[in-house]
Amino acid sequence: MLPILSPAETRKLEEITAKKQGITSFDLMRRAGKAFAKQVIRQFPHNKKITIVCGTGNNGGDGLCIAKNLLEAGKKVSVWVIDSEKKSENFLKAWRKLEHSKKIAAVKTVSPKMLETELLIDAIFGYGLSRPLSGAYAESAAAMNEAKAVRLAADIPSGLFADKPSEGVIFKAHFTYTFELPKLAMLLPENYPYAGEWKVLNINLSRDETATSHYYIEKSDVQKMLRTRAKFDHKGMFGHAYIIAGSKGKMGAAVLSARAALASGTGLLTVHIPSSGAAV
Repeated sequence: MLPILSPAETRKLEEITAKKQGITSFDLMRRAGKAFAKQVIRQFPHNKKITIVCGTGNNGGDGLCIAKNLLEAGKKVSVWVIDSEKKSENFLKAWRKLEHSKKIAAVKTVSPKMLETELLIDAIFGYGLSRPLSGAYAESAAAMNEAKAVRLAADIPSGLFADKPSEGVIFKAHFTYTFELPKLAMLLPENYPYAGEWKVLNINLSRDETATSHYYIEKSDVQKMLRTRAKFDHKGMFGHAYIIAGSKGKMGAAVLSARAALASGTGLLTVHIPSSGAAV
């Protein structure tokens, strides 16, 4: 099971990881950039023209680390940084590693012409965002949503709050590569147009140090519960499920739950339904 953490809990986990593993938060940023770039290359091996739009916080730093790894892999990368007076320390560290590259530029906002690319990566804001996008950020996200490119989000789409309802302009990703743990927002159906298909990328955080009331159950968790059946096992050895369901004209729930019980491996199934639904 994967813990689902709030932004504050995620920040705390990153701090614990850095202390426990004897590394810096910038080391974690570089891990994230490397993991994201590897996934891009794995999923889109033939796409060489890539544009990354960054903010000036830690998510923007992730974007710069992604750019560095993609450039080293031989990809054609352009980086637009939506400039701001406020810059995180780790963003500045990542910037200094790329500032002499002709592939990076600070801009006030991005226009459609600047977004003519094959892959477009959003790294403007991460899980810490607490208010709707506005000004140049909203304008840029809106322009990015119109781009004729495959759109990817780094950790979480800009404008999407990690654990509460969102509003305003939100980047619409086709794919979101989130770091270490899924965000609650990605599991809500109303956010599918923004998060798209998402994938968790491992950056080796110390998950065992987390405590939360929310967990994402993976296929591997369920597989551990499945019992291997021997050649001469019979239905009496695998339990008896009893379902009471359905009403006149509404037998769908009974049918679906019965099929689900059989598919899950119950040995014997009894379904109690109203006589009006017997023909179903």
